[in-house]
Amino acid sequence: MGFSSLILVGCQVVLACHLVQGADFGVSVGGSASISSSGSYSFSSSSTVSGHAQATDVSELTYTTTAERDALLQKILGLWNAAVGSGSLTITFVSEKASLSGNHLVTYTVSGEINAALTITWQQLLDKVHAAIDSANIPGLKNPSGGVTVEHWSKQVVGGSIARFTIKDILDLSYSGSVERDALLQKILTLWIEVLGSLATGLQVSFVSGPASDHGSYEVTYTITGTAPGGESSINIDTLKVTFHKLIESGRIGGVKLVIRTISGGGEISKKVVTSSTLTLKDELDFVYTTTVERDFLLQLVVNLWTQTLGGANIGKLSILIISESESCKGGHNIKYSITGKVGKIGKEILAKIHELIGAGKIANVFPKGKRCNEGEIEISTDTEIETITGTVELTYTTEIERDALLQLILKLWVDAYGCTGPNGLKINFISASPTGKGTFLVTYTITGTACATEISWEKLLIIVNGYLEKGKVPGAKPPPNKVIVEPPPEVTDVPVVYTNPPPTRPRRRNYTVFDKRR
Repeated sequence: MGFSSLILVGCQVVLACHLVQGADFGVSVGGSASISSSGSYSFSSSSTVSGHAQATDVSELTYTTTAERDALLQKILGLWNAAVGSGSLTITFVSEKASLSGNHLVTYTVSGEINAALTITWQQLLDKVHAAIDSANIPGLKNPSGGVTVEHWSKQVVGGSIARFTIKDILDLSYSGSVERDALLQKILTLWIEVLGSLATGLQVSFVSGPASDHGSYEVTYTITGTAPGGESSINIDTLKVTFHKLIESGRIGGVKLVIRTISGGGEISKKVVTSSTLTLKDELDFVYTTTVERDFLLQLVVNLWTQTLGGANIGKLSILIISESESCKGGHNIKYSITGKVGKIGKEILAKIHELIGAGKIANVFPKGKRCNEGEIEISTDTEIETITGTVELTYTTEIERDALLQLILKLWVDAYGCTGPNGLKINFISASPTGKGTFLVTYTITGTACATEISWEKLLIIVNGYLEKGKVPGAKPPPNKVIVEPPPEVTDVPVVYTNPPPTRPRRRNYTVFDKRR
């Protein structure tokens, strides 16, 4: 994670009040939350205390038991008290994760009353504490290596590039009271911290609603809020949700499951105008996915599109259910589904509007039936249609989850540069990583995808993507330090092409490889 933050209530303490937007990790469920070093937490009706300051930071600790961890946290607290000239601060454990060296990156908060006459900037205070940690030579305690420095964080805030984002999600939770529910929300928050890694800071979870489900549990709607350089535009929320849902599906949190709707039934929409009645509509779309988690996530996006398209005509909550599914072309799946819900006055043209939006690429990896593979046109063998490009990028991360999240953001840059995703979309694959410094790695990856109708050279693609990276479009990612060039591979014998129609008039495409040419 590496980010540090400070909350100054009312900015009464002279500690760089412009950094107040860097909030600490915590749970917000009808109030504020405090987490003790033993792992328990409680809620209060107010989220602020007058004249109170709270800081969140990360240290690298070596321990085998929670008792050893808490003893090290107490030593950190002593250094903080010495730095501010106070003995009234308290320290609380927030979360931990494994570091690259096999130790523990521990996030903690320090809070308490600080003398309002104290004149020191936030960066100076953190520098003072970090210097004390370095000079104290306390066994099992050191500053994290390769993390984002306070200087970098301050520059981001001063530059105005930090913005808040909100992730809204629904999960199936099993609990018997609000205490158990809030405990599950805390575990959900911890898992989101793991998924987002250094992409964001100041994460908080908030309970929205929790009606009973038909599984003897509750469908809980919650939100995750935080800050990130560039806000929502800098993180791929859809991709992060898929990663998070895969972890939930694997059973990472007991009592928490994905919401899967399995209602059956449905019929065709009436050809007459529907007025204040129940809408029941059957439709079929072409989905591209590899897991049921991805499938259900895409179905949820379809529901969202229906809700947005209906607008004011939507009276209640819409439901989607799978009627049947079968394989389509090139790894896709034809899914027949039905949409039900209370609606006001609508016309039969609503379905055509949905198909128009789907056809325009409103939802990635969802297509009108029969349109994705250009049925009735040219069918080219996979060897000539799939293109592959190999590239390198310098990334800053501490876990594989953070690395993969950065690669997904880089994939989005390739899609933007390519101009289209092709029938099957572009995919990114991690190949290897070699360390280049503290927490930085030179990562080799490949981009594969089906050829688009638009011709564009890999050299131009590389220039565009590296230009995006140079401008900081993906925090934590930079172009490789060596000059990157593009050269075509040696000529190869033509691969036979299978046609279902007369031969194509467009030129054949070949695979190109982008690689580093070190001087």
